Amino acid sequence: MIVLNSAAHGQELRRHHFEEPVMGCTLRLEVFSPAEEQAVSAARDAVRRIKALERVLSDYDPDSESERLALAGPGLHAASPELLGMLAAATALSVRSDGAFDVGCGALTRLWRQARRSGMAPDANALLAAASSSGWRKIRMDSKSMRAGLTDRAMRLDFGGIAKGHAVTEAARVLQLAGLGVHLVALDGDIALGAPPPGERGWTVSMDPAPGRTEVATLELAHCALSTSGDAFQHFDSGGARLSHILDPRTGRPITRAVAVTVLAQDGLIADSAATALCVAAPTERSRIARRFGVAARLVELDGAAPRVLTIGTWPISAVE
Repeated sequence: MIVLNSAAHGQELRRHHFEEPVMGCTLRLEVFSPAEEQAVSAARDAVRRIKALERVLSDYDPDSESERLALAGPGLHAASPELLGMLAAATALSVRSDGAFDVGCGALTRLWRQARRSGMAPDANALLAAASSSGWRKIRMDSKSMRAGLTDRAMRLDFGGIAKGHAVTEAARVLQLAGLGVHLVALDGDIALGAPPPGERGWTVSMDPAPGRTEVATLELAHCALSTSGDAFQHFDSGGARLSHILDPRTGRPITRAVAVTVLAQDGLIADSAATALCVAAPTERSRIARRFGVAARLVELDGAAPRVLTIGTWPISAVE
């Protein structure tokens, strides 16, 4: 979990705070504006933008565009520019991550989601069937005719490792276009930061300490995106194994080690997908994936009873670590 602390009010700009339930969690907006009307209007537009994305990308809404595309069956079908753009971005990131991030793993996601509800791991046949109906290589797109499709009838899409990061960046873009350059957008573990509050070098971002430790990493950040992925709160035990809600698309199974990854990038879509990929990646893959994504990362993992804190790339120096 990340705690965000706003700076003191400026003499001309006033801080405005908004919260709204979207994408299964609470959206938090912090904006500095001289006029309340401007702040309220821009916040409403930002919320509308995220809800529009949700109608395209959600795998919980059976009427979302991505769900309707999957249910349409094999072949190419009409697709909006929004969906086509996200499919193109997601498949490119799947390649860049060597499959550690995969938007085509929705069948596996649903199978293990049900397993978490029941507390029982899926049987081998169900797992094999879901794995055979998964993978970004089964996605087809034709930008000229504005069509897309999936080659397997049982395949489903999963934008869970990318949607919220993209959403906070899009909401931040709406605020910027409305003249509110001093802003913070937070949606669960995904954050987009604009210009720093008046009189400050950046927004203060404090991350939870590693398990068993009391030190808090505190950063001052602006004009960037930050995403955290991990399984501290979403996992279950089955047959003596600790199973995460985070799947390795390449094996079709959850990761079993406790890990939390925070990624710093210029864009929320990149930060979100990189955080997911780095949670899944083996230690020997991490630096290569981070370099391909162009991000810096901080990893906290439990190795027995002793947590380890690792950094990849040019991670900013924290006030306390």
